[in-house]
Amino acid sequence: GGGWWCGGGCVAPPGGGVGARVGNCVFCGGGRGAAPRRFFVKGGGGGPPRWSSPAGVGSSAALSPDGRHVAAMGPDGKGHLYPVDGGALPTFRGLAPGDTLVGWSRYSAALYIAEETLPVKIFRLSLVSGAKTLLWQIEPGDRAGVSRLGMIRVTPDGRFCFFSYRRTLSHLFLADGLR
Repeated sequence: GGGWWCGGGCVAPPGGGVGARVGNCVFCGGGRGAAPRRFFVKGGGGGPPRWSSPAGVGSSAALSPDGRHVAAMGPDGKGHLYPVDGGALPTFRGLAPGDTLVGWSRYSAALYIAEETLPVKIFRLSLVSGAKTLLWQIEPGDRAGVSRLGMIRVTPDGRFCFFSYRRTLSHLFLADGLR
């Protein structure tokens, strides 16, 4: 029961968006009703979505530069490259619970991941060896009122990253001598 939902951390190419367009299809994460999250492809010709992952995949995902795979943590706790068009399901090492996928390297040899603590550590994760290389530690210049960073992205060449954050500030007033 329930309608289809698509959102809340959907797969997006660098540059954002709710879902990633792959040819004449849209690739997204979501589900139906209260079902666990899955990735699906919705064709341009109508009809129901076609599932391309098992139920229970992680909410952090990144579409490969060629649009053929989505990297994400599977329900088994391992990193998987989910094929958009179906087929073999390669795994990769080095992705840990709590890691956020923030981009792919230009030639799909590595992923960029972030450990979301302040300061945020951004790593290059080799898909061949599973080795993590620390690239940056980032945080706002003034951490007051910042509990975590929002969207983080790394350019495919690994030279630049950008991020957003939300700041919540308040004032405390002290009144003395009130009756």
